[in-house]
Amino acid sequence: MQHLSEHFQGPLGAVVLSLIAFSVVFLVLISLMLLLAGVKHLAGLVDGLKASRQAPPSPPSRPSAPSAPAASVGRPASGDQLIAVLTAAVASSGLGAFRISAVRPVTAVAGRLTSNWKRLSRLDNLEGWE
Repeated sequence: MQHLSEHFQGPLGAVVLSLIAFSVVFLVLISLMLLLAGVKHLAGLVDGLKASRQAPPSPPSRPSAPSAPAASVGRPASGDQLIAVLTAAVASSGLGAFRISAVRPVTAVAGRLTSNWKRLSRLDNLEGWE
């Protein structure tokens, strides 16, 4: 009777061991992938059940009054105005008491505050994004 280690000697033994190792790795990866997919579907199922439990009963339907016409949208805001409005909305949503005193564009000051090496590094990192 041969010892188990004799089966894994030589070039053929190396191939057999590598096939066993790769199959174990791929089995583990496939099982993790299936586990993650299962958790995703289970989470969706749980969220659906929670939403159905928390949904308020719908009120009895009544004839509704004629609705007002939809408000017309005026001219679109320019990019600067839109950015200012969005920034003000985000700032007012949770930053406490403050007052916006001015809205002005921010200009780049890279020429004064950064070295040529830093600017060259930034340009090299942006290569291909033009």
